[in-house]
Amino acid sequence: MQQLGIPCYYCTGTSGEDHAWNIVKLDQTYYNVDVTWDDTDPGTYDYFNKSDYEFADTHVRNSLSVYLPACGTSVAENTGEASSGIRELINENPQQPLGWISRGKPNFSEADAAAEALKEENLRKAGITEEQVIDSLEEYYKDCVEQMKTVGTGEQQFSNVVPESFWPSIENVYSSNAYWKGYVETALKELDADSFAIQLQAQRLGGGYYRLYHTIYTE
Repeated sequence: MQQLGIPCYYCTGTSGEDHAWNIVKLDQTYYNVDVTWDDTDPGTYDYFNKSDYEFADTHVRNSLSVYLPACGTSVAENTGEASSGIRELINENPQQPLGWISRGKPNFSEADAAAEALKEENLRKAGITEEQVIDSLEEYYKDCVEQMKTVGTGEQQFSNVVPESFWPSIENVYSSNAYWKGYVETALKELDADSFAIQLQAQRLGGGYYRLYHTIYTE
């Protein structure tokens, strides 16, 4: 979309579990587009160019995505006074992204409860606890440093658990060598070592999680 000159955002949130979709601007209106849920055989368009109102029962934005434009309204409405039905879907307090609907409208409590139940079931299938899951690069780098300090130099192995949706971020830091500054330099300094080699393997767990095995050598 961006190569075609069409503004396109990467929107993160939940849809039964951690999920992401796109927001695109067509003419003067923003729309939600979820190519994952429309990736069927034959293809469907059930989640193609939809408003926030149409997504409200199945998709909830979180993190910085609550700042992205409201969908189903024109640019003028996004910057001015949107219609009452859409305005109630715009988060006026981004620090609490789950409290979007007000003025007597139903809130997301039922959807939240269902999402939480599904999350607990997925964790149970994976045989892990929520505390074991790492879902940010900052947390991943910190955990790698701490585990490398614990196992010491020589040929060692450690592991951690990440959501399946976070795996592309992990792949990217290794393909771009960003992991070196992310945690390796710090760990080598802590270990008083100057060489490092790694083999990374990912094991798919149940419930949408990966266990990452790091076989490393430092000296």
